[in-house]
This record gives sequence, structure tokens and C-alpha cells, in this order.
Amino acid sequence: MTYAGPLPILDADSHVMELSDFLDDHIDPGQRDRLRRRAMGAFAPLLEGALAGAAARRSDPAVAGRAEERLLEDKGWLALGAFDPGERSRALDLLGFEGQLVFATFASTMFAGRDVDRLYAGSAAQNRAMVEFCSGDPRLYPVAFVPLVDPARAAALASEAIDDGCAAVMVPSTAAGERAPTHPDLDGFWEILSEANVPFVLHVGGGGRLLDPAFHNNAMPVTDHLGGGENVRSKDFRQRAQESVITPQAAGRVHRARRGVGRVVAAPARLRPARVQEDRRAAPCARAHAVGVRAPAPQVHAVRG
Repeated sequence: MTYAGPLPILDADSHVMELSDFLDDHIDPGQRDRLRRRAMGAFAPLLEGALAGAAARRSDPAVAGRAEERLLEDKGWLALGAFDPGERSRALDLLGFEGQLVFATFASTMFAGRDVDRLYAGSAAQNRAMVEFCSGDPRLYPVAFVPLVDPARAAALASEAIDDGCAAVMVPSTAAGERAPTHPDLDGFWEILSEANVPFVLHVGGGGRLLDPAFHNNAMPVTDHLGGGENVRSKDFRQRAQESVITPQAAGRVHRARRGVGRVVAAPARLRPARVQEDRRAAPCARAHAVGVRAPAPQVHAVRG
């Protein structure tokens, strides 16, 4: 019996834990030396241990078996399938999930910032690397990242990512530079997603730090509602409002531009497992981060086990 059992589950928030060279084969050569590697370099001791563990799993079936027994315990780079696509497929076999949206995690630390050339070159490289990671298993749906600070580049990057096979496009949970995400200059970007029937997605913490840690220093325990790397706690929900506001704003802009075609649903048809499409049932929605803009259709929840 798998973890999912008989439930048709689409994991709406899985991640690849990138190694330090994740972008190297995919970034334009002229921008490779401009990547900022300090943050990833700080993880070097952890990455070395993770690589050694993966090598041991490949060479020793007993070690691999113990890792499978700890499937729900090991996290980050130490988890089964954290950065190895073959192991990720094995993890999906054990979990019994019909699909996973796969987000990047730390690669953006190498290109995020005000340098627009590096930002878009790094984003393009990350999207290509995500497509490569997911290419060997149809259950893996790569999520692209498209910053919106330059509308023309955002549209071009979205087109490239969709053409390459990205199943969703993540946008930052912030203003688009000096514009709102709903600014008419960005209509071309939203139109590309709408025409391709590809959802945009947001992620907890996609706008940076949720809340100054000092606000949690009240000498009392703070409840961690969801767990995971984002560590969303009670007071963080005040900051999460920005993400719940941007979603309907952007959807509303597309809705108006398309004269009533757009609508927010939990997962578009191309992301729904076949069994869910047939009987149009799903488990109760839990920890779903995926939202899409598409023509009206029966709503199906994307869930995370």
C-alpha cells in the first residue's frame, strides 16, 4: 500500500533541492561568471554529505532500503529524490502520487536582485534546468519562474518556458518593479498564459521574509501551522494577505482582458490526473498552492499529502 492509497493525489508543492552547479549547463555563457554563488557555497558541507548519501544508496541496496523506510522523515537535501530524478521517480512510486508540481528552491539566490540582465538569464537557466529534471517522468510537472519587472522579457521568458514544457509559471508575490502585476504593460504576459491554458502560481514566501522575526519574540511558543521550510506561523498569516490579494487582482485583469473567459480554479485540465478527470472527484484540498487561469470548468482541488 502506498502512502496515498486509493486517493488520487496531485502534490501541489514539491521541490527540487538544487546542487551548486544546477544552472551551469543552462545559463548563457556570458552570464555564467556573474552568478552569485556565496549563498550556495555556504551549503557546501551539507551538499557533500547529501552527495555521499546518494552514492551510498546507489551502490548498496540495504542503504537504499533504509532510505525508503525514512521516506516521510528525511527532509531537504537528505531526502530520497531531493536532487536525483531517478530517486524522485522512486519516491513517487512509494507515495502513490499521480503527479507533482516541482518548484526550484535555492537556485534563485544566484541571480535574484536588481541586475535585470542577470535576473532574466538566471531565471531562464533555472526554467531549463527544471524541465531537464522533470523530463524523465511524466508525473513530474516543472514550474517555471518568471519575474515581471520587465514586461517584454517576462512575456518572452513565459513563452520559452511553456514551449519547453513547463506546466505552470510562478510569479513573485511582490510588485512588478514599479508596476502592479495588473498593469496593462503586462497584459501580453498574462495573455500568453491564458492562451496556453497554463496556470500561474504563487508560493509562501515568494515575496521574501514573511515577518520580521522580532515579532515572534514574545516569550511564548508560536504555532507552526503547516511545517516545512517556510515555517508558516500564526502571525505570518497577516503577511500572507499580499499573496491572496495578488491572485484575484491578476486573475481579474486577465478576466477583463478576455471579456469573461478567465476564472481561478485549483488546477487546470492539463495538471489533473486522468482518474480525477473521469470521475471529477478529489480528496479535500490541503496545502494547495496552485491556482490557474482558464476557461470555466468543473473545479478540482490539487492536494498535498
